[in-house]
Amino acid sequence: MSRFEFVWNTGADPGVAFHRPLAPAGYHILGHHAQGAQGLPSGPAVAVRAASVYDDEAILAYPAKYERVWPDASAVGNETRGTIWRPIPPLGYRCMGDVATPGRLRPERKEVVCVRETLLAGGKPGARVWENRGSNAFCRITIVSVVPADPDEGVASNLFRGYRHPSSGKSGPPRFSVLTREPVAAGEGEGARGESEPTSAPTIRNGD
Repeated sequence: MSRFEFVWNTGADPGVAFHRPLAPAGYHILGHHAQGAQGLPSGPAVAVRAASVYDDEAILAYPAKYERVWPDASAVGNETRGTIWRPIPPLGYRCMGDVATPGRLRPERKEVVCVRETLLAGGKPGARVWENRGSNAFCRITIVSVVPADPDEGVASNLFRGYRHPSSGKSGPPRFSVLTREPVAAGEGEGARGESEPTSAPTIRNGD
C-alpha cells in the first residue's frame, strides 16, 4: 500500500511531515507515517483486515480514546500547525502507531485500529525521524520510526511514535509493538480510488 495523503508539516528545515496512508476498501490502517519534511513518503505502509467478518471484533478493535502527545505551537502567534495523538487501546489490545491531525483537531475514533495483543511481536524505536531540540517550542519531542525488535518475528509497518522528554512533563518512549509474522498473510484489496489492484496489506489471521 503506497498511497498517502498529506496531513501537515512543521515548516522547519530540517523538519518533519506527516502523511495518512490510504487503505484499500475493507482494510484499516494502524497509524500515520512521518518523515523528513521534504519529498513524498518513502516505502509502503501496511493496512489490515480480519480473515473473516466473524473474527473482526475479536482480532481488531477501535481505540477507546486518543491522548494528545504534542501540539506544534511554536509558530508565530502561538498558532498550532498540527498535533500528534496517541490511540489508547481497550483491554487486551495494543495500538502500534501515532496519529497526526492539522491544527488541534481530535482524530475520529475509527481513524486507526488496535490489534489483539496475542497477534503482536515486540517492537523498538527505529531511526530518529525528527527532534525539536534547539527550537523555540515549549516542549521537546522526539519522533522515531517503529521497527521489529526481531525482524524474523515481526513486520515493519512504516509507523511512527512521538514522545516528550522528562523535562516537558512526560517520561520516556512509549511501548513499541509490531505485527507478528505468523498470523499475517498477504492479501489483495480494492484500491483507495476504487480500482482493483494488488496490495501489500496483510490479512490478519487468528493465530489460535
